[in-house]
Amino acid sequence: MAVAAAKPPISRPCPHRPAPWVQPDNFLPYFRNLFPFNNCLLFVNKPKMTCKAARNYCEDRHATLVEFDNPLQHDWCCDMIQGSRGSRYVGAELNGAGKYEWIFSGDPVNEFWCPGQPDNYTDHHGTFETCVVMVHPNRDPDCCLNDIPDKARKFICMEVYVP
Repeated sequence: MAVAAAKPPISRPCPHRPAPWVQPDNFLPYFRNLFPFNNCLLFVNKPKMTCKAARNYCEDRHATLVEFDNPLQHDWCCDMIQGSRGSRYVGAELNGAGKYEWIFSGDPVNEFWCPGQPDNYTDHHGTFETCVVMVHPNRDPDCCLNDIPDKARKFICMEVYVP
């Protein structure tokens, strides 16, 4: 009988962060068996906050709202929120030129949009869509980004530096 080889340990990028900060070893065995971020994540369900308040909440914890450098990171977060109701703020916002960019890196958001998004819709009350969320449209297993008005929602923080 063959003995299965032990999996190499996965380094913890932020062992100083207790639960509920997400660390790679919190997700073994994960079906992809990997954690695509170099930083810890915090999935905040309560309290729900506006995108500005969520951003401040993350910054107070030496973090930023989550950003995606590649499709694997986006897909991993989509998997993590699948089945949860509602949408979650991510770290993108409308800049002064009318384009969306990642808050922390300043890079343009060119991928992961839902079809027809961003549309920068303004409702009959004059409310602008200035924030970005991850959403599973129509309970679709895939998720995408949508620009929306600022109101209280769940969000995801991504640690960016250690105090």
